[in-house]
Amino acid sequence: MPQAILERLDRLAADVLPEKSHAVDMGENYYSFEVSDELGTRCELAHVWIDPATSDEQIRAKLGRLYQEAVCPEIGPDDASVPNIQTEGNRHA
Repeated sequence: MPQAILERLDRLAADVLPEKSHAVDMGENYYSFEVSDELGTRCELAHVWIDPATSDEQIRAKLGRLYQEAVCPEIGPDDASVPNIQTEGNRHA
């Protein structure tokens, strides 16, 4: 079963991620995705929890969000523990 989910995730990641990728089982339904470009530059996306019963479309959407947050972290959810210009300004108002 673990190999089947990895093959499924590799197939779905190939649909979503623009570079070459490989899913890595981190245990307890957590996975990491190693991504490399044509020049051989490699990076690892944040670990993500994926329920094996999740539909292919839901996994594609999750991988798309994960990749977008890795490429453009400013569009991801704001970390309330780290002040940014907006939250810093609100504290002094």
